[in-house]
Amino acid sequence: MVELSVPVKGLDSGSITRTIEVPETVTIKGSSDLLEWIDSVECKEIDLSDVYVDTNIVLEPVLPYGVQLASASMYPEMQVIVYNASEVSFEF
Repeated sequence: MVELSVPVKGLDSGSITRTIEVPETVTIKGSSDLLEWIDSVECKEIDLSDVYVDTNIVLEPVLPYGVQLASASMYPEMQVIVYNASEVSFEF
């Protein structure tokens, strides 16, 4: 298993706040010559700016040629939870 890094933008926008849950690790497979040099895997950047409801997003790991996700980690997902801030105004 190797560490999974997920770059994310658009967590907070206006009155909307988003929280995420992502897998910390994934299992990869390939030749031992390749695997000995890999200690982490980065995914393609995820932009949450247009996400307004709770959802799951399938992540896209960027893997070197000859390396692939093992079946146990085949479809890593990010869980997104959206919070809408309430706006209250008072007039005096």
